[in-house]
Amino acid sequence: MIKFYRRLRFELMENNKTGKYLKYAIGEIVLVVIGILIALQVNNWNQKRLEDIERQKIIESLNLEFKQSKKEFTVVKENHLNSKNASLELMGFIGTNTQQKLNQKVIDSLIDKIFPISDYIPSNNALDDIIQSGKLSSLDNSKLSSKLSEWKSILHILSSRDDKLEEWIFSQLIPYLNKYVSWRDVGVQNNYNWSTKGALPSNYNYIFTDLEFENILENHIFFVNESLRRQTEALTIINEIIELTSDNINP
Repeated sequence: MIKFYRRLRFELMENNKTGKYLKYAIGEIVLVVIGILIALQVNNWNQKRLEDIERQKIIESLNLEFKQSKKEFTVVKENHLNSKNASLELMGFIGTNTQQKLNQKVIDSLIDKIFPISDYIPSNNALDDIIQSGKLSSLDNSKLSSKLSEWKSILHILSSRDDKLEEWIFSQLIPYLNKYVSWRDVGVQNNYNWSTKGALPSNYNYIFTDLEFENILENHIFFVNESLRRQTEALTIINEIIELTSDNINP
């Protein structure tokens, strides 16, 4: 084909057919331009296809990651809710005479439950990889990008809340209870395999008439409730991210 065009061009020049040669030259240029445009279009299409595949992989990994985070986070929230409920139940005995009739084993069980597990560390490998590689904008979904940013922010807030709760427990709640509670008995009641029956009894009759314990327990409930409030916000964001990523996964 190339030889044919070269021969045709040579013949036109030999026969001094300038007009026809110019038309031929223009036609040849047009063909070259069209070829270049087609090649660019094919290259752009292929590049877009690769980007779509990459985007799908990212969205699928985010979807799986946040579904796992939801499972773990739900357990943590349930633990905090149990802590709050146990604390409120203990609060109900303060200032009344019911503690005289209350079984110590029930109190031991409630004392153990007021300590929530707050060391939740979600797996953010997929999200961290996206942020570090600068691919957040490649998701081409402003709402999803916004929710992912909110998630990072709420994690920071939750970590701060957990730190404050932990500091409160170890600086105020446990030091107070150490004076009146037999942790050995609490451990036995809650089936801790290292605990044995205590030699000295817990003094629950005193703590349920002590204003200091009431104030400490009230503040403890406040800190746990604040963590719960933030956890509820975090679960809302998790659910929104799961929904957004599910909508963008090709069947």
